[in-house]
Amino acid sequence: MSADERPSVVTASRLRALAGWVGLMAVGLAIIYFWLDGFEALWSASALSDRLAALGVLGGAAIALLIAFAVLFPPVPTFPLTMTAGHVFGVYGGLFWSWTGAMLGAYGAFRIARRADTSPSARSAATGSYSA
Repeated sequence: MSADERPSVVTASRLRALAGWVGLMAVGLAIIYFWLDGFEALWSASALSDRLAALGVLGGAAIALLIAFAVLFPPVPTFPLTMTAGHVFGVYGGLFWSWTGAMLGAYGAFRIARRADTSPSARSAATGSYSA
């Protein structure tokens, strides 16, 4: 099979999935921006810890989602978020919520990379044909 006869690996479903992830990241950025009244609160552990403490039980889920988003969107720093989780929820609670957020972000990154992979080995794995 020549290069011209190979089927296109960029299908409409892959483009829709990629657009969905980009849209999800944009919505996440907007939520973080409006919830924190700008991105400056990400750099201030005291402002972020006040917001998380006010949320009560939902604060753990909020910090986990913030960390997951920070893993997927590299300009958002994870270190202040992790330190804030430890400050607000204690050592073990902060460890749990930080680890949960990091694993959610890693899973999201894996799914994005898996969906975007266009190598021949990925195509053969998807179709079940392993011929060279």
